[in-house]
Amino acid sequence: MELLLVMELLSVMELLSVMELLLVIELLLVMELLLLMALLLVMELLLVMALLLVMALLLVIELLLVMELLLLMALLLVMELLLVMALLLVMALLLVIELLLVMEFLSVMGLLLIM
Repeated sequence: MELLLVMELLSVMELLSVMELLLVIELLLVMELLLLMALLLVMELLLVMALLLVMALLLVIELLLVMELLLLMALLLVMELLLVMALLLVMALLLVIELLLVMEFLSVMGLLLIM
């Protein structure tokens, strides 16, 4: 009878050992799952950071293109202003030439009147 009790106690202890081993395995699996989830979160964070860097780079490129466009527009305005100033100078030169011709004509007319 005592032998049966000892055998039953040993079987209960063996069952407890197996259950303990299963609990340890389950704990290891849960820890592995948590590590995988943490790894996925880190990878997602890295992807988001890469996306933000690409977006920032595209914004900088767009800003540089807008600045280049504004510089070209300013250059065109300066060239247009220079062309207008040159046209005004030519018109002023033509007016001076016309004035000289009128003065020469009047002096010739005055000479003819004197004669």
